[in-house]
Amino acid sequence: MHFEGRELISKGTRGTSRILLTSSFTLLLVYYAVDDQADSATLGGVEFQLNHLKFAGRAMIAFLMLNHIISWVGDCLSYLKWNTAEKVHEPADGGSSSRSSLEFAISKIKWCIQSLEGNIRASTVEEVKVKEIKEDIESIQKVLVGIKSEIDQLDKFAKFVLFVWFLAVPVIISFVAIFQPQLSSLTHYIVSAFC
Repeated sequence: MHFEGRELISKGTRGTSRILLTSSFTLLLVYYAVDDQADSATLGGVEFQLNHLKFAGRAMIAFLMLNHIISWVGDCLSYLKWNTAEKVHEPADGGSSSRSSLEFAISKIKWCIQSLEGNIRASTVEEVKVKEIKEDIESIQKVLVGIKSEIDQLDKFAKFVLFVWFLAVPVIISFVAIFQPQLSSLTHYIVSAFC
């Protein structure tokens, strides 16, 4: 996804998210697919001690989660730096589509309208032309306000992608995979307490 002409989520963060989710789901599959009473499992003719495999999986996921968070923080800082109200941003294609530049254009149009209104009072000779220009400027202003609304909606979606999809989802699933044995005992204790 691109936001204001720049990539919102870097390839590194997408990659770490994908690897983190795949590893976490694989470890959860090991927890639920393998019998708890078994001490070892055979995969491709090689015998593995399950407690070693689970420990290695948890350690790997913890490392992957740290790697993902580092990549994500870089993307988050970039996103927050791009979206400051004080700056006018330009996308890679050279055009200006940022929220702050639209706000600047709207304020400039409002100033022009006020200036024209002052001129209308001063001179009645070109009053008809000035009114037509004023109507044109007001219609442009409405279009710009609509574009600003669409950019605000895109900004909200960008925040969802950044904070929920690429931070909360991978980190929560990783925590579940790492702490699954403790969560399983806690869930069993809670269910037995109420049943």
